[in-house]
Amino acid sequence: MYKKNIRYAITLLVIFLYSGIIFGQKESLFSKEMISEIETLIEDGDIPGIAIGIVKGNHKEIKTLGYQTTNNDKEITNHTLFELGSTTKAYTALAVLKLVEEKKIDLDKNVSDYFPWFIVTFEEKETPITIKQLLHHTSGIPWETLSLIPEDRSEKALRNTVDKINGIELNTAPGTSYEYATINYDILGLLIEKVSKMPYDVYVENEVLFPLELKDTYVGSDEVKDRMSIGNKISFFKARPYEAPIYKGNEPAGYIVSDIDDMTKWLQYQMGIKNNQFQDIITKSHTRDQSVKPHGLASYAYGWEVSLRGDDAVYHGGMNPNFSSFVGFRKRENVGIVLLANANSDYTQILGDRLLKLAAGDKINSLELQASQDKSFSVVSILIGIYLLGVLFFIGYILYDILKGRRSFEKVTLRKVKDLLVSLLAFIPFLAGIYLLPTAMANFTWESALVWTSFSFAAVALLAVTGMLLSYIALIIATIFPEKNEYKRVAPKVIVLSVISGLANMVVIVLITSSFQSNMELKYMLFYFALAASTYLLMRKIVQVRMVYVTKNIIYDLRISMIDKVFLTSFEKFEKIDRGRVYSVMDDDIGTIGQSADTFVSITTNIITAFGAFTYMAILNMWITLVTVLMIGVITSIYYVVSNRAKGLFDIARETKTVYLELLNGMIDGYKELSINKKKKENYKEDLKYSTEEFRDKSTKANIKFINAFLVGESLLIVLLGVTAFGIPEFFPHVQDGLVLSFVVILLYLIGPINGIFNAIPQLIHLQIAWKRIQNLLNDITLETEKDVIPNTINVPTILESFQADSLEFEYGNGFSVGPINLKVKRGEVLFIIGGNGSGKTTLSRLLTGLYTPQSGEVLINGERVSTRGLGEYYSAVFNPFYLFQKIYAEDINLDENKIKELLEVLQLQEKVNIEDGKFSTISLSGGQLKRLALLQCYLEDKPIYLFDEWAADQDPVFRKYFYRELLPKMKEQGKIIIAISHDDQYFDVADKILKLDFGKGEYVKEYELINDKNFLQI
Repeated sequence: MYKKNIRYAITLLVIFLYSGIIFGQKESLFSKEMISEIETLIEDGDIPGIAIGIVKGNHKEIKTLGYQTTNNDKEITNHTLFELGSTTKAYTALAVLKLVEEKKIDLDKNVSDYFPWFIVTFEEKETPITIKQLLHHTSGIPWETLSLIPEDRSEKALRNTVDKINGIELNTAPGTSYEYATINYDILGLLIEKVSKMPYDVYVENEVLFPLELKDTYVGSDEVKDRMSIGNKISFFKARPYEAPIYKGNEPAGYIVSDIDDMTKWLQYQMGIKNNQFQDIITKSHTRDQSVKPHGLASYAYGWEVSLRGDDAVYHGGMNPNFSSFVGFRKRENVGIVLLANANSDYTQILGDRLLKLAAGDKINSLELQASQDKSFSVVSILIGIYLLGVLFFIGYILYDILKGRRSFEKVTLRKVKDLLVSLLAFIPFLAGIYLLPTAMANFTWESALVWTSFSFAAVALLAVTGMLLSYIALIIATIFPEKNEYKRVAPKVIVLSVISGLANMVVIVLITSSFQSNMELKYMLFYFALAASTYLLMRKIVQVRMVYVTKNIIYDLRISMIDKVFLTSFEKFEKIDRGRVYSVMDDDIGTIGQSADTFVSITTNIITAFGAFTYMAILNMWITLVTVLMIGVITSIYYVVSNRAKGLFDIARETKTVYLELLNGMIDGYKELSINKKKKENYKEDLKYSTEEFRDKSTKANIKFINAFLVGESLLIVLLGVTAFGIPEFFPHVQDGLVLSFVVILLYLIGPINGIFNAIPQLIHLQIAWKRIQNLLNDITLETEKDVIPNTINVPTILESFQADSLEFEYGNGFSVGPINLKVKRGEVLFIIGGNGSGKTTLSRLLTGLYTPQSGEVLINGERVSTRGLGEYYSAVFNPFYLFQKIYAEDINLDENKIKELLEVLQLQEKVNIEDGKFSTISLSGGQLKRLALLQCYLEDKPIYLFDEWAADQDPVFRKYFYRELLPKMKEQGKIIIAISHDDQYFDVADKILKLDFGKGEYVKEYELINDKNFLQI
């Protein structure tokens, strides 16, 4: 809201300026361009209220904008007081120079000459500091001593502050280099008290402010709080009211308060426009220190910075925890600017510098600003907050499952306790990293960091610790109330560890790029780098090892699930599916799906790394990041379009592999048929070679297309690097070289994750194809309804009284049909089914055994209807063609060794095979011997119904006779029902009933009728 009011005020200001011109008033010192800058930067800088004074020659103009609070209830006026921050130092320096003029202070004397108790060391040796070195910030006192200034409002606050650095180790030898340390001027304040025998505030107010008639300028704000603007701290992207601690011991360096009227007058004194008794020493205070090399394009004077950019500018900025200011002037153009703001915004000094240039008639370039620390910490806080919401949701999900009974308490084992302790110990280095953060960043304590940094900084630390705590709570709950589903149990850990791995990788990038401009001590930089790198590698290892188990288990579960679905379908549907298709789905496609877990983890890690890197880049510079992301989006689109062309080829290649496997299966099953004819074998080999070549060619073309796509992507990434390195300085000329270098390093680091994402695209396409093929196979394998599924237990007696088929009918899609068939076989009866080739015998046998489901009719056992899927439980069968498994899978079979030995001798197989642990010792036998072994298995299974489909067709005459004359009568005597498909007319007399099929139609005939049936005899 306050931003809108500021824009409203600026609009009125523009109207006022133009009305002044129209009515003959002198032109405003605030040009249109200056107004535009003010409007833009106070909004971008989140400044609630600001007062601006411009001095040009003998003219001055003051404007106040915004409000003293974010509630917009009190406007900034000319008499609103602001803390000056470090622009206070010019007042303290003036007081010191006044005492120098009075011969009370000697700039070349040591501090210890005035305070014998004050000792500092350099390289562990006591070293003196001169008063001049304090004024010029060349004392060697570290910058971070700012954090040692105690919260104190006592009369001894200055002494207490100086005591904090007594005995400190200097960063550099005094007088050798510049290092800004605000506490230098606190020592000078104590010196003023020493030589003047007055408190610092009393001396400055009486000896400096009063002679200069600065009636609304005060040392400290205790006595004028009612006139003070509310101070604000920039936190979470906006200014927020903040009452900073009282640092009376830092008043000489940053806590003079003033209004815009007095500060404009102070500016006039500095410029020499307004005469005063301190003019000579004011002019002297602008003399830069030439004893050390400049810092950047400036040198320090006495409470002032002196520009070395050739513009003759003298200036200083000020920043307190909740206020900021800027004072600057250029003697050559005789212009000056003063800004007072009620927020600790970096934009105050930037705005002051740009307004000074505009006031002097300089052109200003477009502004490219690096993101503030608040913006960085705010983004990190939001990301951690999102993670916390995810953890809370997960905890809620677990509790909900517990309430619903989907999770139950599991005994806490020693292994679980050990794992929990190891996880707890793993938090220690991260907690240490959080604790050391203020020290590492600025050698601050947490107490001082909370004052001088934004709320978002504290939020990051608090949220991070909270995240660890909640994560550990979630881990404990998930451990003692585990998820029953393995993948749901593993998924949260894998996801969290993948996220942590990606974030750690991002931190590595940030540390590498920030190291070029960071002031962080090497030991801390190495600590955080080692922590981030080891976290990334360790999390990656844990995830990848876990994914090995998960992947293999997924493949196992998918295969078992597919097997379950296959075994739940009917033979009628299953026989229509190509073998090669089943092989390729069960092996290749399910394997591809299983590997997808690792692919998704890799993609997740790479995407999080890329997202984190782009977020960091956006914090550094939004516009350049947007251009970079746009270019990468174009690269990704091109890569996708190019690679998508390969999808069709991969699909064809997979289908070609199915054909190849089908041919391979045919080669194995039909090798004897191929081997008897060289030409036939050569032709089949050509088909197999063609299928293999087609698979090779399609796969090669598809992979080449992906290589082309990858190279396109790689080339464009290199182009992007070139554009970043050469284009940013051209199109964004005011971007610092360090920022360009950071972007280049980040993009170089991102090539790996981006290529990882690109490389995952072929895998995703393989995954899509595999998933489609699996679903297609599942659709073709129509699962039986629950009522059709065979019950787990069926009580099958060894003897049945009757087996009956009533009006069974079945029709193929080609028009051929079988039925209606009516038959009834009683206990101890033999039914022969006869007929020519294609008459429907095999179809009928499959209907009777439940392998086919009739379109109409029913089957009755002992007078009761039996479901189609349950019929097979009553049968022992030898089909034609048949398959004999080496293991005997039937349950409750009689494995009496004496009986087995007797049967093997009867079948003349005692020298060929035996049964051990429910397995045949071998099935490498002749066709006739295998059929005898299958017959043996029928005996062992001891079912009430036997079905033999042309069992004797490939037996020698002796065993054929034995089968019909000995075995079948014995089965009859045992009360078994025997259904045999036979062409052996010489044994038709064995049958009690003969059902003849002709074009699917059946009729009972007698054995003597068949002897006179010439058509049958010709079959």
